Amino acid sequence: LWIPKMFGGKGMHFLSLYAFIEEVSSVCAGLANVFSVHYLGMSVLFATCNVKVINRVLRESIREEKKGNPCLISLAWTEPDAGTDQQEEQLIDRARVQTLAVKKEGGYVVNGRKIFISGGHFCTWHILICYEDLKKTAENIIIMAVKNGMKGFSLGHKEKKMGQKACVASELIFEDCFVPDDHVCLSRERLRPFRQGLKELNMRIINLFTPVSRTGVASIATGIARGAYETAMDYAMTKQIDGDYYINQQWVQTHLAEMYKNFSMARTAYLESAYAN
Repeated sequence: LWIPKMFGGKGMHFLSLYAFIEEVSSVCAGLANVFSVHYLGMSVLFATCNVKVINRVLRESIREEKKGNPCLISLAWTEPDAGTDQQEEQLIDRARVQTLAVKKEGGYVVNGRKIFISGGHFCTWHILICYEDLKKTAENIIIMAVKNGMKGFSLGHKEKKMGQKACVASELIFEDCFVPDDHVCLSRERLRPFRQGLKELNMRIINLFTPVSRTGVASIATGIARGAYETAMDYAMTKQIDGDYYINQQWVQTHLAEMYKNFSMARTAYLESAYAN
């Protein structure tokens, strides 16, 4: 639905995706996360502006969906010793990253691990963010599209989650995984023609999609809060105390009003963030 028409999708406005995620989250946050991480991976693809790779991945996603075969996209970024510090300009060079891409003839050889990757075990494409130099990470970010079945790429364990179990959290393992040049979305070489410094360019690209992910998480949280309110409201309207329904008790009304206020404010906040992004 939210894939642009130029790539064969329905072309719905991206702002409506947040409302959709909230709606699904009010019933099942795990299922909502399946949708949201797919479009998170897509947002990273768009941030690279590599139309050839974008076209290949998205058209396959649409083609397989029409056949009844989900072709989802994940974002592979978090590592065992590096998480959100990779997203901050002041911290990225201190992040203890391990996933290294080494240039070879015709592509790159990747070694490393990614963890907590939402949807990893049932995604077909994985938008991998790694580095060409582990000591100067901010200047050497490389983004590539890795597909299931590539030699050297495998899936590791699944995390034992407390909730949102519909969306697994996966380990992705890269052992001498060869990624051909035509699967590379963004690299140091592709950025060299621009006048700005590599670090500044890379951080600008990261800042294109990280706010989108945080807004998406906020829409999920808002949906959960709204679902809790609706469940409490239904209970109060059917459960009785001393021969009268809970909904007629002032203290119950006060609690429900507070719940309604909180999720309404949360919705206002994430929509404001969505408009800003």
